[in-house]
Amino acid sequence: MTVLTINPTVAKKHGDIEVKITKVTGAVKHNTDFTWVTVALGKDIPVEFDLEIGEARTFAMTLTGQEGTPPAKFFAIVDESGKGKVTLNFDAMGDYVYTNVEANKGMDVPMFFTKDILIEVGKATGGMIA
Repeated sequence: MTVLTINPTVAKKHGDIEVKITKVTGAVKHNTDFTWVTVALGKDIPVEFDLEIGEARTFAMTLTGQEGTPPAKFFAIVDESGKGKVTLNFDAMGDYVYTNVEANKGMDVPMFFTKDILIEVGKATGGMIA
């Protein structure tokens, strides 16, 4: 039997606090765990998420644009119970990702982890739940 030991002095690649999307309102389509979302250009898309940090805070969420799509930055609000809200509204068509890299952007020590999320702006694709 192999026992895995973790050295607490070694920095982790990603943090311990999960960013978990719980609701997306106004999307054209999405899958059940919100890792693939299609939205209309220029439309407000309220997103709710859980973030167990134990304090109220505001933080910047940067989404990386793919294949020439410019990055997008939004400001999220989290209350003391860990419920978070952010309103997305894209002014450029294309694909955006939010991964562990974006969740920890600008941090010296990673705090967050998330499932990889793809947001398609201005596209109509099939196979997802609306």
